[in-house]
Amino acid sequence: MAVTTSQGVKTWRPLPKQKLFLEAQEDEVLYGGAAGGGKTDALIVFCILRRLKIPNSTGLYLRRSYPELEMSVKGRFQELLEGTGAVWNERTFSWRFPNGSIQYLSYLDNDDAVYRYQSAEFEDIVFDELTTFSEFQFSFMQARCRTTKPGVKPLIRAATNPLGIGY
Repeated sequence: MAVTTSQGVKTWRPLPKQKLFLEAQEDEVLYGGAAGGGKTDALIVFCILRRLKIPNSTGLYLRRSYPELEMSVKGRFQELLEGTGAVWNERTFSWRFPNGSIQYLSYLDNDDAVYRYQSAEFEDIVFDELTTFSEFQFSFMQARCRTTKPGVKPLIRAATNPLGIGY
């Protein structure tokens, strides 16, 4: 696995644990550990690499609240996407890539919020701080991680600190 400038991730190099996470082939992978261990970066790079690799793909990056996305996710995506040609759409809170792929940033602030995605389909879904989501939210969204694209494996990735409501 190479995370290089040609793939759009300009100055980012994975730490050993991040590299293992990014190279994992399992359908669902959890990256755990204390704050400051690079989990959010690994999730963002996972999304970017999937969008660049799979034309016309759709990914969903979830946090528990909109302010969390605004504070720690949106800006970091912007930094790492520099030079890729991806364009931010404020109305849909998403990045559109030159190859037709779309990366959505969204949140599930309560259990009813999952119904916004009732008939949605995503090639991958990322849960940032998984233990802040309820078991119902996770289970419901698992069923939205699917694809009709031949040869594309739907993947779920998550990161978490110890503790939280889903712990």
